[in-house]
Amino acid sequence: MNLDPRTVFILMLMASIALASLPTPFYFAALTLVICIAFWQKRPSTYRYIIYGVITYSLHLLLIYSESSVAFKFFGMLSFFLYRFTIILILVDLMRCYSTGHLVAALLKLRIPIKVIIPLAIALRYFPDFTESLSNIRDSMKIRKFKFGWLHPYNSFRYLAIPLIHKALNTASDIAESVTTKGIEYQGQRSCYHEVGFKIQDGLVLLAFIAILLGALCWN
Repeated sequence: MNLDPRTVFILMLMASIALASLPTPFYFAALTLVICIAFWQKRPSTYRYIIYGVITYSLHLLLIYSESSVAFKFFGMLSFFLYRFTIILILVDLMRCYSTGHLVAALLKLRIPIKVIIPLAIALRYFPDFTESLSNIRDSMKIRKFKFGWLHPYNSFRYLAIPLIHKALNTASDIAESVTTKGIEYQGQRSCYHEVGFKIQDGLVLLAFIAILLGALCWN
């Protein structure tokens, strides 16, 4: 049984606010909780984010305890934010498992303006499609043996940017037609096909995450 989208959204907000200030033990406690939720919701991409977190954390330890030069300290701080961002990546992936209609209906329950909800839903839905299109274009260029990269800026713009802009314009047109068909301009009460409501598991997850944050405050 999936969590309510509002639960994942609230977790993402709290994690974003406390991302850099959480002591390391409490951060890993929060990360463990989020990983357990991801496995519970059967998200196979969680393994990829765990590997990303292990690599960036190992890099952080390597840099932070190496030579005390300014460059090493700078990259050590950068790697700190990279490995801390793992929890956000997992929560964003959890948000993607909901349909756009379910996500919009849930966020409307939080009294979030529709002007904020629609761009958020579109970003979560179409950003993976954008990265897939970019990967397809790059593969096509390699097959045709086109030269691209930093050493070939003109070819990179011509063969990468222009197809992506064309794809973005087509996607924007499709989205505009879709939201117009679904009555985006209607100002009355909206109904939802999906069941929206907090359940016991939502309360337990939020209480556990809040307990971790309160423990971090007491620790400080």
